[in-house]
Amino acid sequence: MMTTTKIMTLPRRGGFNTLCFSLTAEQGARFQTWRKEHDKVCRLRESSGRWTFEFTPTGVGDVTIVRCGCGEKVNLTRYGDW
Repeated sequence: MMTTTKIMTLPRRGGFNTLCFSLTAEQGARFQTWRKEHDKVCRLRESSGRWTFEFTPTGVGDVTIVRCGCGEKVNLTRYGDW
């Protein structure tokens, strides 16, 4: 199962905070299912930078969206966990 992790360092007065985001196994499976269907109609083929993983922290959970370079997207947010 694919798990993608993005690490972002944010400057903070007197030090740094590190945020780490990842997909759960369920989110990874949902992405792979969507990707297979999307590949049937997408004009783009595999290339570096085709997929953008967006993680937006909120007060109750993380919004998780994956965008293809063609503009299509899938929302993998687990609202049931909020």
